[in-house]
Amino acid sequence: MKQYIKYYSFCDTLEEGFPPLAIVAAGEECAVSGSYRWNGMERGSAPRLIWQYSLAGEGAIERNGTTLAILPGQAMLATLPDQHCYFLPSWSAGWEFYHFQLIGSSVAQIGAGLVEKYGSVLTVPAGSRLEAASASLFNRCRSRAFRSRWDMLLASYEFIAVLGEWLSGGEADTGGSLRRRIQRLFDDTCATGAPFPVLDDMVKRSGYSKQYFERMLKCETGKTPTEFLQAAKISRACDLLLNTRMAVKEVAASCGFYDSACFCRRFREVLKTTPSAYRKGIR
Repeated sequence: MKQYIKYYSFCDTLEEGFPPLAIVAAGEECAVSGSYRWNGMERGSAPRLIWQYSLAGEGAIERNGTTLAILPGQAMLATLPDQHCYFLPSWSAGWEFYHFQLIGSSVAQIGAGLVEKYGSVLTVPAGSRLEAASASLFNRCRSRAFRSRWDMLLASYEFIAVLGEWLSGGEADTGGSLRRRIQRLFDDTCATGAPFPVLDDMVKRSGYSKQYFERMLKCETGKTPTEFLQAAKISRACDLLLNTRMAVKEVAASCGFYDSACFCRRFREVLKTTPSAYRKGIR
């Protein structure tokens, strides 16, 4: 990835008279250096909301002791001042994104509430109202297509309204994007031999808060996280039984079961047969 930075300042608009809400800056960038790092407590005291939409590569944000990846199709939501740090992680070759910053005490309060409830990283499905609202506001920033500071105020509030409505359940995670992210987690686990994912792993990979993740998973799959994980474990076990020579005990451990007895009991409940019989084709 090739580094570039394009920055659009709106400080001149603010100097005309400070409205309740305004856009103070916007930009598009491809960060490729580890020096890209922003601390939410070292950027002044003016209350702001930052929206940063990831286009390619991978970024990360650390907040409350948890580090979340920011992948293409996801957006980072952050407020200032706040205890967070977003950066280009050491494992990423680059991070391409666009962003805009809204200034004003009311929007910062709204943003802080959304971050606490839904998390700092949001998955934005392609074709959703939120994706369209995000791109629309950024494009207006890039072309400076605001008739006045009051037109900017209206456009900013429209974006906040779409964001709030979307997060509160006005629009579900369409297109199977949540399932794809979780499937990627399972695939990565199988490829590396890492322990089978647990609920916290799925929540982190999704980018949602736990509460929102559970609601979106139920909406998209019809299953609770526990039901989804159990189904995934059994599916993985079936694959290992048919395509490897692993002992039943090893299959149980690989699929996240505490012991082989628990695995066999759960397997029989679901498939009405034992793991050994399933392997032999006795169904």
